[in-house]
Amino acid sequence: MDHRVKFSLPKVGTAPFCPPEVAGTVAVDQLLVLSQVVLSLQLPFALYPLIRMTNDHQLMGPFVNRLPTQVLA
Repeated sequence: MDHRVKFSLPKVGTAPFCPPEVAGTVAVDQLLVLSQVVLSLQLPFALYPLIRMTNDHQLMGPFVNRLPTQVLA
């Protein structure tokens, strides 16, 4: 593999992140806030199946959630 190709590969991976960097810090701040909002909206969709599976005694066996964990969940 040519050295020029090796050095250009990381640039291809970071290309989607260049526009906020070029636009300035305001765009970066807005992008960070937006990403956190999206992640906070996705969190319940990840936690609900996890809690349901870990509460299932047939699936988890002796590792099932105990009552205090089930109440907090």
